[in-house]
Amino acid sequence: MSAPLRLVVRDPQGQERVANFDGESISVGRSRDTDLSLDSGFVSRLHARFEWQNGAWIVADQGSKNGILVNGRRISGSIEVQAGDTVRIGDYSLVVSEIPPVAQGPIVAPAVSSAYTAQRPAVEFEAQPPVQPPAPPAVAPPPAPEPVAAAASAPPPPSIPPAVPVATPSPVPVPAAAPALVSPSAAPAGLAPREEALYNTLAASPGGTPASALIDAVWGPGGGDREMLERLVNRVRAKVAPAGQQIEPVSGGGYRLTGS
Repeated sequence: MSAPLRLVVRDPQGQERVANFDGESISVGRSRDTDLSLDSGFVSRLHARFEWQNGAWIVADQGSKNGILVNGRRISGSIEVQAGDTVRIGDYSLVVSEIPPVAQGPIVAPAVSSAYTAQRPAVEFEAQPPVQPPAPPAVAPPPAPEPVAAAASAPPPPSIPPAVPVATPSPVPVPAAAPALVSPSAAPAGLAPREEALYNTLAASPGGTPASALIDAVWGPGGGDREMLERLVNRVRAKVAPAGQQIEPVSGGGYRLTGS
């Protein structure tokens, strides 16, 4: 008897849902025939499989094109997973939630049917409750200034030195104007959460941002790769172009944001 498997599924836009499974084999892929279907071009039709073996859950690659990362490390074959582990499949993240222990009880032999019936594991999705932002800390008002006692007598006026002629400075050449930069507050409407994270990171660095820093800012350390970054840059570039803004590559493999 296997323990129920609970996965927190995070899609490329950062939205989460919870999937509960009962069974000993859970298929994951882009195909709608899998137990957990992930709609993404980075996910193979049959990408991975969770299996209950020797009292523990393992995840196994099924010959996918982009492979599997467990806690940021690429695996080959299969590996055991526990509560808190993050399984990266394409641009989806599956976080293994708390796995309850298997209930101990008497073993009852199941009835044998003459006809074989294939049963797929049951899956149930739970909506994640909305997260309320913390209230801002209370700020105490500044203390009122203390009254100043009037002076007994006014001081004598200061002496004014004679005027000294000042030489007229030579004109200073004005450098050419640099490309206009965009502040994070000018982000256009309609950007998805990761698109807005990329936009704000670029806008905060006028000289450009390395690709590795952009990947960490959008997906977190070890959560993305260069191919995923290029696809995200192309989507944001198309959305900001009508506003006269551009995303340009910089030396070293990074990008910068310019425009009005």
